[in-house]
Amino acid sequence: MAASNHVPTGKELRLYCWSMQVMLDTVGSELQVVNNTEKTLQLQEDGKVVLTPDHGQEASSEILPINFSGLSKAVKKGDTIFVGQYLFTGSETTSVWLEVDEVREEDVVCVIKNTATLTGSLFTLHASQVHIDLPTLSDKDKEVFLFQKAAVYKCNMAGKPAVVTRVVDSMTGNLRPTRTEATDVANAVLDGKLLS
Repeated sequence: MAASNHVPTGKELRLYCWSMQVMLDTVGSELQVVNNTEKTLQLQEDGKVVLTPDHGQEASSEILPINFSGLSKAVKKGDTIFVGQYLFTGSETTSVWLEVDEVREEDVVCVIKNTATLTGSLFTLHASQVHIDLPTLSDKDKEVFLFQKAAVYKCNMAGKPAVVTRVVDSMTGNLRPTRTEATDVANAVLDGKLLS
């Protein structure tokens, strides 16, 4: 069930909670690389790639359009950026580790630090230890929080377990929590659950 597509009615929620466990994940405060053509992108170690807020450009091995125009104001030479469908672990080839080499107006020129293959239409972009001027929560996320709160309550009333997992994973190494983490922590506090 995708949060952006459907918010169940009370009757549907009761049915979901009675018949199975419900899981909902929110996007979080993340920047994204947009690959409208969904062409596979091959990025080679020691090459260069430009991150640009110009959505009119097609994603390629040399240019990655992003959904945020303020990246060039937030990063500096030497900063680290990760791009991929999952957080970079250092042992995979489906995410790429970039190092900022130069900032040109709104564009950020990066050196590719590992060979990677990116497939799909959207990739998460994470600038490590860099403050990005984006709100942690939007109005839509507050709606998701209320839905999650109602879902946990109804599951508890139906005697079904509601499990919060991986609540603070990325907060150990990042400047701020993702929207998902903030929502999960708020729900756990309000429900009186212990987080570890």
